[in-house]
Amino acid sequence: MSGAPPSAPAAVATRPSLRALAALALPMVLARATQSVITFADTYQIKGHGADALAAVATGGINVFLIVILPMGTCFILQSFVAQRVGRGEREQTVRYAWYGLAMAAAAGLVALLALPAVRPVIGLLGFEPEVKALMGDYMLIRLLS
Repeated sequence: MSGAPPSAPAAVATRPSLRALAALALPMVLARATQSVITFADTYQIKGHGADALAAVATGGINVFLIVILPMGTCFILQSFVAQRVGRGEREQTVRYAWYGLAMAAAAGLVALLALPAVRPVIGLLGFEPEVKALMGDYMLIRLLS
């Protein structure tokens, strides 16, 4: 026996397949699409309540998306790091990314909670009709709390 330490197993070079890529990407695509689907469903449900309600929900949904996409996108970046680690066979390294994601989600939730009182004043600066502003404020507060 030689005194040399055992070498690590050689990495197997595999060509990524479209199926593997789709399996990794599907959760991220679905997560990003949910905000648009929620806004579409809410807008569809409110269509019978008049033009003001329709304008408030459709525009409010886009505004909420603009607010939440940065923290969501940051968490999606963590998903790509996890996918890379899993692909390398380093599952034990993924736990720290879960903690990072939870910490970022908690921080974003706290910032959003503290910013809730500013929603109506900011909407008040926009050029919408008073009824649309009031409805949009209600809708955005509910969506941001969810």
